[in-house]
Amino acid sequence: VRVDTRVIAATNRDLEAAIRETKFRDDLFYRLNVFPIVLPPLRRHKEDIPELMLHFLQRHGLSMESVAPEVADMLGVYDWPGNVRELENAIERAVIVAAGRPITPAAFPPEVRAGPAVPVTASPPPPAAVPAPETPSAPTPSGSMDERELEMIREAIRRAGGNKSMAAKALGITRRRLYSRLKSLEGRTAKG
Repeated sequence: VRVDTRVIAATNRDLEAAIRETKFRDDLFYRLNVFPIVLPPLRRHKEDIPELMLHFLQRHGLSMESVAPEVADMLGVYDWPGNVRELENAIERAVIVAAGRPITPAAFPPEVRAGPAVPVTASPPPPAAVPAPETPSAPTPSGSMDERELEMIREAIRRAGGNKSMAAKALGITRRRLYSRLKSLEGRTAKG
């Protein structure tokens, strides 16, 4: 039986270096490497961020008018080590946190608000470093930082229909991190 197939493969590794180190088979590389397409990381083509942001907002039925002007500047400063997927998750999280209000920098993960100097694995900044909402219509939950974070996590879980994996993805964190933060915050807010 004759078949006509085409294989499309993707990797974020330097396969030519892996071949030199004998960590990847050269015959397989030359079979796959018919028409290579090299995609630079998002940090090298930040001019695409506004169009990508609009695309991800439209998936949620929103437009650029629902985003504060300073958000685009903030997103252009961050280095996006997770590339387009990280940008998509950050915008989805901001949509959830904003809950129908204008999206401000406060709705984004701490590492995005901090800019390029803070690695992704860093802890959230201390409460004084978290910017206050810029617009009067932005969410202004009352209570401590722990209570606000707990409220944000619970809202994400509610919007995900109780699916904690989807809520974690929307918040830009792992499911394990979500469970850990939820347990820790519920314990602290119960004591306080």
